Amino acid sequence: MGWYFAQKLMNGETIKKAWFMATDRYVVPNDGSLKSAILAADVDGDLSTPDCLDDHIYGYGSSINPPGDPLDFQYETNQCKQE
Repeated sequence: MGWYFAQKLMNGETIKKAWFMATDRYVVPNDGSLKSAILAADVDGDLSTPDCLDDHIYGYGSSINPPGDPLDFQYETNQCKQE
């Protein structure tokens, strides 16, 4: 699963999208009965803004520079389901 996740990151996917794509493919059963999750720093205290969840790895797209002590964290889930 790690190599697939890394390949998606190097193809320019966001960290969140690459993670959810990897878990959709490799978490079994992938029929939607299980969920994967991602946790990211929230830099502005407004949980309605995406902040770090839409970051790319360095050199493969845009990313923000969060402070050393984020105000909060964002948590999102995804049903593991191979389309």
